[in-house]
Amino acid sequence: MDVLREVLLPKFSELGQIRKTANGFDVCCPVHEDSTPSLSIAIGTTQPAVMDCKAGCDPVDILTKLGLTWADLCTPRDEQKPSGEWTPHGEAVAVYNYVDENSELLFQVLRTASKAFPQRVPDMSRKTGWRWSLGGTRRVLYRLPKVIDAVQDGEFIYVVEGEKDVHALEAAGVVATCNPGGAGKWRPEYSEYLVGATVIIIADKDAPGQAHARQVAASLTDIAAAIEIHEAAGELKDASDHLASGRSLAEMEITWRGEEPA
Repeated sequence: MDVLREVLLPKFSELGQIRKTANGFDVCCPVHEDSTPSLSIAIGTTQPAVMDCKAGCDPVDILTKLGLTWADLCTPRDEQKPSGEWTPHGEAVAVYNYVDENSELLFQVLRTASKAFPQRVPDMSRKTGWRWSLGGTRRVLYRLPKVIDAVQDGEFIYVVEGEKDVHALEAAGVVATCNPGGAGKWRPEYSEYLVGATVIIIADKDAPGQAHARQVAASLTDIAAAIEIHEAAGELKDASDHLASGRSLAEMEITWRGEEPA
């Protein structure tokens, strides 16, 4: 997790100026009267972040003023529950990090209560530290480092429609991924990470979900070692609903195997 960009800077951006330094950032301290940035923050080696206030303010007091604790800085960002995090479409109820092969943050997808999915890119030229447009930012699979490792280890890879389903499957003990943007947004370059993999695609039970599953399967033909499309049991709509009902992955319905036309 990029503690500075993902947790601390959004808080400090509300207090005033932020200046980039060689090792981190200079920001305004929330504990004392501070009109010019006098607090230096950087990634630590033995702790998540180092905070050095020129006025001598205690880091614990600084975090308290920000409504944070040291434990918050150690918790993976996508396991935290956002509190009042603003998006152009209303308050975020979940934040999903998309990182590259080296776990460096590329962009975030935020989910709102109204099921909007605004996306943002770290941009320290902006006051908030974010730009609400991907532009030419590289798109990658969700949980990319885990996917790469799992393919190398010969594990099954589950492909679903959205990040919420990925988390539900991870809780069930398997490796899962999705593409940013949801149904219909699969790109050919995503398939390159699944060469030789055994892939199980879980299709949502609606027209866009069915079409998306077929699109992913077609893209993986002659790339993956084996492909199947599964669906939630009975009237359940997706992977999250299926698992929340108490059913296991083995109880999903197999609707297509790779040897048959998709």
